[in-house]
Amino acid sequence: MSTGTSNPEGRKTIREGQIAVNKPTTRLESKRTGTSVTPLVAKENVRDATEGRAYLEEHLLLCPQGEPVTVASLVMCLHQVSNIKGIDRQVANAIHAVTFLAEEMEEVMLNETIHHSRQ
Repeated sequence: MSTGTSNPEGRKTIREGQIAVNKPTTRLESKRTGTSVTPLVAKENVRDATEGRAYLEEHLLLCPQGEPVTVASLVMCLHQVSNIKGIDRQVANAIHAVTFLAEEMEEVMLNETIHHSRQ
């Protein structure tokens, strides 16, 4: 039941304050205010290369175990990942695209190394 004495300005201030509290911090805002952006809670348990290698070896995605990682071994690993049950076509295509780019990068780097060694 309204008494007719509401304060729309006061309500507006409360609403703006609530929005500001719930609003995510952007990079531009953090530069302006000096606050840091807190990363979202990650779904993954792998946080570095050592844990990543252990995870891939544990699930038999990176073979041979214990050997130095090469572009070829990562490409094979990615192809195996793309075939995991439950991966949809878009994700599989993205993984395949990365593997082809990695192979091309390796080839370009090899060609540049050979070219520079001949000079």
